[in-house]
Amino acid sequence: MNQSSNGCVKKVSSVNLDKLLSDFSQIEKKMVETAGRNNILNMQLEKANCLLKGMQTNEASLKEECATLHNMVKGLQQTIEYQHNLKEREGEMEISMMKENH
Repeated sequence: MNQSSNGCVKKVSSVNLDKLLSDFSQIEKKMVETAGRNNILNMQLEKANCLLKGMQTNEASLKEECATLHNMVKGLQQTIEYQHNLKEREGEMEISMMKENH
């Protein structure tokens, strides 16, 4: 029994505790750094999502405004066409009246 006890002690004592603690500290440090970077990335993602939402809202508003302006232009074109037609008719009527008077 003595030999097996000594064998266990030798195996345990062969582990370099300083190296183990150093490695653990490095891993822990990297985990903290990674968590910090993840937090920064999450904040950037939230900011990007807010900007995207704002841009989408702005885009929808501009599309609506564009449609309104297209309708206004169409209405103005129709008004101009109507006025042009009226002037043509007036001119034709004046010519007709002048012919009748001569």
